[in-house]
Amino acid sequence: HLLYANVGRGVKTGGFNSNVAAGLPERTFGTESNWTFEIGSKSTMLDGRMVATVSAWYVDWKDLQVQTAVANSPVSAVQNFGEARSIGIEVDTSVNVTEDFVIRAAVAVMDPQYKDGFIEGEATAACGEFVNTIITTPGCSAEVGGNTISRTSDFQASISGTYTVPEIIQDYDMYIRGDFSHEAAKFDTGLNFASQGAINLANARIGFVNENLEIAFWVDNVFDKSWNRRVTSVPFTAEGAPNSGVVQYRVYPGDTRTGGVDIRLNF
Repeated sequence: HLLYANVGRGVKTGGFNSNVAAGLPERTFGTESNWTFEIGSKSTMLDGRMVATVSAWYVDWKDLQVQTAVANSPVSAVQNFGEARSIGIEVDTSVNVTEDFVIRAAVAVMDPQYKDGFIEGEATAACGEFVNTIITTPGCSAEVGGNTISRTSDFQASISGTYTVPEIIQDYDMYIRGDFSHEAAKFDTGLNFASQGAINLANARIGFVNENLEIAFWVDNVFDKSWNRRVTSVPFTAEGAPNSGVVQYRVYPGDTRTGGVDIRLNF
């Protein structure tokens, strides 16, 4: 039985928005930083056939870098808009059902939230909180404290199974692996109005391996599910944005069913 604790600090440096004219305040943006605190335990059970890891964490961000529209301009830029935090717990378990069959499962539950006073940069134009806006009756507020962080899921789960046939061809072992993952729906902006949908993907792999060579045939997204990798909102300049507040969505679809062959040599 092992207990552990970690503390870490991350920094994302500031920089320049090269698409913004020199002299404008949006030309530069500052550093984003975070502190991460994690505690956990790792236990071995069932005479060593089962390993379970449980961890809990807290992440605290300051000066988040977020995309926002630039006044009287068709471009968007990165700016710093406030603070956020995430609390979560994860359970990861691996079980050797037999010498040749291993099952692994993991579940993570999170609560990612913006802190009070956080301004959603992607929503300032749409909510009429913008220089020279023509919106007279805003239908929203870009202050999204307490809302879920955009494009961040609050639940993830996965399960996989691997079956190995030793020395099926001379000194080559054959393995068959299948896995399934689920990611709960996440909001496309901090307004929490629209979701970009849940992600459910199944993958399969069969391979032959010895100490020097591995050849594997694989298929990702076996059932050819449609899913969105990312959805963002940007000002729709053809309709007078950003001053008009009209936005358009950019959808980045995930991969369709994809297959391939991997060959790896060990020296």
